[in-house]
Amino acid sequence: MAKVVDMATINALAAIPALPVLQAQVLGTMLAPITSLACVLKQSLRRTALPLRRPKPLPSKSGIKQQNKQQSKSGGYYNV
Repeated sequence: MAKVVDMATINALAAIPALPVLQAQVLGTMLAPITSLACVLKQSLRRTALPLRRPKPLPSKSGIKQQNKQQSKSGGYYNV
């Protein structure tokens, strides 16, 4: 049996996204909390792990002077 449908119902059905779009929306909704949790864990790990690393010491002034002397004796960086 055929049923007569009005134009508003047809327009409402036409506005429904395609199946792959709906599947992607559902999957995105399911993955959003997991992604948020991963971001929070990554940030908390960075906050706790970075202070544990020792920064590289800056070169001393005497080390820089020695390096400059060696460069001037050898003609600088570019030896021909």
